[in-house]
Amino acid sequence: MTDEQFCRDCGHRPDCGKVYEQLGAASGPCVTLKVIIAFLLPIGVFIASLALFEKVLSVAAVSETARTTAGFALAAAVTVAVILNIKILNDHLAKKQSPNNDDNG
Repeated sequence: MTDEQFCRDCGHRPDCGKVYEQLGAASGPCVTLKVIIAFLLPIGVFIASLALFEKVLSVAAVSETARTTAGFALAAAVTVAVILNIKILNDHLAKKQSPNNDDNG
């Protein structure tokens, strides 16, 4: 069934255009920076940490499996620390910007 046939048989056809028009006119804050911080930054931190720890641990005289495991664990720990710091900073900034902020009592 093509889109045209589906739309022709749809009972919501008259309202469909209005719904898409309203969705297109919806406005809100830009979330691009929040998406980058929430999703891409932790991935980037993990990859960079993993590469760094792999390079640092390559001079150690241990097996490759132990080096990989240690590098993964250290990179995961750094990533968790970064995520927690971002969350704490975000909570602090949200409290600071809150219109209900009562620091007087």
